[in-house]
Order: sequence, then structure tokens, then C-alpha cells
Amino acid sequence: MTAKTGYGEQQVVVVIDAAPLAELLLANSPRPVLPALSYGRARIGYGRRTRDEVKRLLKGKGLPDERVVALLDELWRQGVELTPVEEVQVYEDEARDEGLRLAVAAAEPAIYLTADEGLAELGEWKGIDVVDDVKKVRQILLSHEDTAVVFRAGSEPEAIRVADALREAGVDVQVVSQQVPWYNGVLVVGQGYWGDLMVFAKDREEAEGIITKLGL
Repeated sequence: MTAKTGYGEQQVVVVIDAAPLAELLLANSPRPVLPALSYGRARIGYGRRTRDEVKRLLKGKGLPDERVVALLDELWRQGVELTPVEEVQVYEDEARDEGLRLAVAAAEPAIYLTADEGLAELGEWKGIDVVDDVKKVRQILLSHEDTAVVFRAGSEPEAIRVADALREAGVDVQVVSQQVPWYNGVLVVGQGYWGDLMVFAKDREEAEGIITKLGL
């Protein structure tokens, strides 16, 4: 969790290959696949071929038709349909290059989440972040969020208690210990607290409300 200047008030497109996209929709629905941002909006970028493949994969899991339709509706609500650019990009294989062609077509800051290890090894391509894990997508998106300290814990158990309460409410939190292990807590005496709990600035009000309810 770091404080940085973001992309600005604009849309960030995350193109996701069909296999991970189907899994993410299934695991998260009806919650959004991508995190809420203060500096803009993150949307799933997909093409018609991707959507058809997602539909096939979901049906292959034995889901009832109404469930498949509901998940595809979620994709429509959370995403933007793109038409891939014409030129072949890396492999001179239209199907394998589909994701990159869609990311280029987004004409926005873009991230590409791929299931293709060879493509993931690119790391970055023409300004597009190429990753192989949704956690890396979240890291990129949220690294542009400002952060705020919402609580100073007097002890490690207190920090864990508050952090657990925040996470249970869906608030991202990072515990930042101020201790040096071999000093055995001497910094608590000097500073008056054990460590900080940091959240994204956009979640500060919600976090402070939860902490207040804990009586702290």
C-alpha cells in the first residue's frame, strides 16, 4: 500500500483472458471483480470472442442457464466491449494476441491479465502492464490511491483486533509495526504506541466508524 498520484479522473481498462475472467465472475458475483477507485473507474475490457468463450466455460461447469446469463450480465455491467485492433501484436496469431489487441484498442490506461505464461513474461508492452494474477492487477490499481493512518495501536494484539474488524467489513488495511524486534518493545515506551493501521484515504470515514464502534 503506497501513496501515489493516480491516473487522474479517467477510466482504467483491465483486459482479462476468458479463463481467469470466468473464474473471477463466478467467485465474485454479485460483487465487483475490480476494486473501487477514488481517482477514476476500473472496468473490465472484453471482446465478443472473449465473451463467447466465457459463456462456453461457464456452461462447461454445469451451471444452469439462468446462472450463466446472470454472470454474463455482470460482465456487461462491469465491463466495456472492445473491438480488437487489426494489426497482429506479438505472436502473429490472432487468437493468442487477442488480449493485447483489445488492450491497445482501449485507448485508455490499460492492464492485461493473461493466462498465457509467455505473454506474462513481457511484463510491460507498449505502456500496457501485462500480469498473470488478479492480485497484481489490484496492486497496480490501488498503488495510485492515497493512504491515511486511522489508528495507532498500543500493542500487537490490539492492532490485530482492529485490523481483523476492518477486514471483516471489507476495508483494505495494512498494519505497520514501529517496533525493532531485538529491542523487545522499547519503542512503545519511547513513542507511546506499538504501530499504525493504514487504509486507503477513500475508506477512511468507513474505517473510523468501525473503530469507533469498537470503543477505541
